[in-house]
Amino acid sequence: MIENKLNQQLTYWEPTGETDIFGNPSWLPPEVLPCRWQDKQQMIRDKTGNQVVSESEVWVMAEINPQGRLFRGVSEELIPPSGSYEPRKIGELVACGGVIAGWKVWL
Repeated sequence: MIENKLNQQLTYWEPTGETDIFGNPSWLPPEVLPCRWQDKQQMIRDKTGNQVVSESEVWVMAEINPQGRLFRGVSEELIPPSGSYEPRKIGELVACGGVIAGWKVWL
């Protein structure tokens, strides 16, 4: 449904759920995903319920971990670089028949 609209790329780091000896999160290897990245400011409720301003809206086909990190474009860094974002909110894009067609991520 949205596959033909995803003409950009992002790099996604998924957390392993573990931390190093300094308390920093560990990451799985980066994954490059097709996306639609729109710089669009809007008021949203973040994952903790606070009202915040989202700077970007990203559409993807892959499910994103709320503690993951997203970077616009391609990066081969093993840990998320500065300029990467943690999702503020994630929502499902539901097609007819209740099938999940993708995810919308607010940054």
